[in-house]
Amino acid sequence: MDDDAPQKPLTPVEQFGAHVREMRTARKMGVRGLGSAIGCSGAYVSKVENAKLVPNEKFAEGCDRVFGTGTLLARQRQQAIDGDHPAWFEPYTQRERSQAFGGCRRIPAGRSYAPP
Repeated sequence: MDDDAPQKPLTPVEQFGAHVREMRTARKMGVRGLGSAIGCSGAYVSKVENAKLVPNEKFAEGCDRVFGTGTLLARQRQQAIDGDHPAWFEPYTQRERSQAFGGCRRIPAGRSYAPP
């Protein structure tokens, strides 16, 4: 890989996973060890670290407990879910969420959708 090539910015979920991996490896823990300490599988830890899934609240709180980071990861997880926007913008995002699928109709079984 070319080191001079510009890096794509990480998404908030990717950042969360990278932080978990950094903290885990700094403590010389494996994914199974972290999973066992917080009550999930090593596969779940791996998926979070690789941004294959959004961690649940229990995972973030468990990591905070194990790593001694207060509420850092729980807050980072919530911010990743809520998005990175100013508080005054929240009513607009809520409206978008509520109307996002308003115009969609369910396609009956046996039928497919072909765009015009």
